[in-house]
Amino acid sequence: RRIGSILEALVAKSKITISIKVDEKKFRPNDTPFAAGDATQAKQVLGWNPTLKWDQTLDDILDDLRARRVSVTS
Repeated sequence: RRIGSILEALVAKSKITISIKVDEKKFRPNDTPFAAGDATQAKQVLGWNPTLKWDQTLDDILDDLRARRVSVTS
């Protein structure tokens, strides 16, 4: 999943209005523009399979942050 799509999904589930600002100064010239992973080998070698749906994972993250009243501003 793209980091941007994860952020968009979390914002969509939020109960408050959130604006996203990109700070171009924080980009580094050596940042990897694209990276992809494949869990096939983990599944084969470790017998790993996800047990939670992605949507549930996002809900759990937000519930935890709300419970701890964590601010994610920079």
